[in-house]
Amino acid sequence: MNNRHKPKKPNPWNKNTDSRQPAKTAANTSGSNVSSESKFKDAQKKLQASVQKHIKEYESSSEEEDVSTSIVIEKIIANYTSTGSPNEKLTRTELYLKDTLSPGATTCLICISKVKRDDQVWSCGSCYCFFHLMCIQRWSKDNISQKKQAQEAQIVTKQISICWACPKCREEYGADSIPKEYKCFCQKKINPTYQSLLAPHSCGEICGKDLKPPCGHKCLLLCHPGPCPPCPVTVNARCYCGAKPPRLQRCSDKYWSCGGSCGKLLECEKHYCDDPCHDGDCKPCPKKSIQKCMCKSKATLRDCSSPIWQCDKVCGKFWIVGNTNA
Repeated sequence: MNNRHKPKKPNPWNKNTDSRQPAKTAANTSGSNVSSESKFKDAQKKLQASVQKHIKEYESSSEEEDVSTSIVIEKIIANYTSTGSPNEKLTRTELYLKDTLSPGATTCLICISKVKRDDQVWSCGSCYCFFHLMCIQRWSKDNISQKKQAQEAQIVTKQISICWACPKCREEYGADSIPKEYKCFCQKKINPTYQSLLAPHSCGEICGKDLKPPCGHKCLLLCHPGPCPPCPVTVNARCYCGAKPPRLQRCSDKYWSCGGSCGKLLECEKHYCDDPCHDGDCKPCPKKSIQKCMCKSKATLRDCSSPIWQCDKVCGKFWIVGNTNA
């Protein structure tokens, strides 16, 4: 067969080949790069817009939560402030409530996760720390089980009470005090429902706990986390020394000093206290007086605060032996 009429295959190594095809490929690659770059910029703009949107939503939600927290705190302390002007001790209570009720401010120290507003919780009666109810139940049971095993493994001479302790403050609770139910802070309601205008885990009723130190009055705040504030009730109270007529004082600060001389008879039963009206016992008498020894045979000038002393003379009193009536 005659091969002279067959077309020749192009030689890729031939330098004289047409260069228009590579130039066309480079143009296509350049166009593809421009298209990819524009798509990347568009995606970047959309991402930035989405981030800014989320930031604005977060800031607005934070402002709403701050406003909501302020309203909740105002409702909690309303009955307290109605009894008189707020004082420094109530300010500390407000700061505690604000820190506690802030979103995400409370962490369970057992599972190290946030305590949500609708979670079932238990609060320690000593340090007022929050724990998830299931976490503290597991903690208390494990604590008691470990103590029982340790007691059984050794010989003990006396029975030791089995108890469990708060993970934070180590306050001890009896084995029969394992939390079984989710209760509000004042312990009146079981499984309180979360409401936006109430403190989380609160029943919304008057707390009503006995105030400390005991004064006969009860807490006026709405069901709340943390300790109850000092008693705000106003009462008639005398000064420490009782020399001045009574005046109106807050029950939590009902003891006051009139600034006058105390005037109470000291232990020496000879002199009176010259210190300004004060709380507690009077100081030992700073004066001196003639005092007899224990056997009454000698007397000397001594500090009133140390009236008992012994001389160097033999006492000479008879011993009392047996029953003198026999």
